[in-house]
Amino acid sequence: MLHTGTRKTVFILTLIATAVLTPALALAVAGCNRIDKATVINKVSETFRRLEDYQGVAVKTISVSTFDQTMEVNQWFRKPDLHRIEIVSPPEVKGQTTVYDGNTLYFYSPSDKEVMAFTDPSPELAKGDRADLATSYAEIVMTSENLRVVGREKLGDRNTVVLEVRAETKAGTPATGSPAAAASPPAAAPPAASSSPAASAAPLGIIARQRIWVDTTIWFPLKVESYDQDGKLVASILYREVRLNTGVSEDTFHFVPAAGVKVVQADWSIAETTLADAQQMVAFSLLQPSYLPSGLSLHRVNRSGSADAVSIIFEYTNGKGVSVTLTESALQPDAPSLAGTRRTDYNGRTYEIIQSEDYSILNWSATGVAFDLTGNLSRDEMLKVADSVR
Repeated sequence: MLHTGTRKTVFILTLIATAVLTPALALAVAGCNRIDKATVINKVSETFRRLEDYQGVAVKTISVSTFDQTMEVNQWFRKPDLHRIEIVSPPEVKGQTTVYDGNTLYFYSPSDKEVMAFTDPSPELAKGDRADLATSYAEIVMTSENLRVVGREKLGDRNTVVLEVRAETKAGTPATGSPAAAASPPAAAPPAASSSPAASAAPLGIIARQRIWVDTTIWFPLKVESYDQDGKLVASILYREVRLNTGVSEDTFHFVPAAGVKVVQADWSIAETTLADAQQMVAFSLLQPSYLPSGLSLHRVNRSGSADAVSIIFEYTNGKGVSVTLTESALQPDAPSLAGTRRTDYNGRTYEIIQSEDYSILNWSATGVAFDLTGNLSRDEMLKVADSVR
């Protein structure tokens, strides 16, 4: 179970989010149609260099273990990083909007009649919010070291080149700003979300690879597919009505709340605190592991969130690259599971685990408290640490 945030703010990202890291597609790759990676990067880079603004429609489908939804959103972007994202469908979240004007990031929920405003948001939060903009995937194409050309494919009436990007961190370990990082306690992002306007904070778990379809006329992304570490397709985005350099007005990114809408100044940054002060911030008793592998000790206590969504984060390290992070927060109802999780019963508790070669995420709850444990220990050692948190 993904233990972050409140239902009231489920459309926010972070966390933090969002930003990258099946069966093989049947792609026609004729000898005369071959294209090399350097050419693709140069073409996309040239488009991005000339880009002043972008607008379009994104249709994103998310399918994970306890979560299935298709969402349509309108997107606007203007350099350097101004953006506006509005949900069109489904009806229950229609109108939810995020806007970044260069100084403040706004999350608006019509049903709550509330705007959450983040002044001078952290780079991770701002990046996570715009993770599903087509421009973000253009940046991935330009910067990823693990990019390869798969082939060419017709996408509707558009000619595209298909690229594949694999996670750039070892053994599928979550990268900062990725959906996986949003699921990881240290990310300190707003709640991962079924209804995020950016739709990037969905509970995707560890994204192991993505495929990106780039239009070979305008050299801009038109489609993205994301796969988890088990090879399951967990999310796809199709971009429609893409228009570049149409002169999107700066007024598009000025957010003015309607009458009767409450504006709440929010804060999801991480700040160091003391154990005594941390206990005063939450209504439950904080717990720490009674067992830690040799050499590990408490390095720092942090807090993230605000109001009724405070999380306390304990960081343990041995100073030699081995670390464990334990996050505790009030348990929220209806929290979705991460993709790729496996349930394990251990000493009377049920844990949801995501495991790669050298990284683990464990989630569980007890007495109204949500616990998230991440670290680069073995699965058995992680279970021992978790079991000792009582």
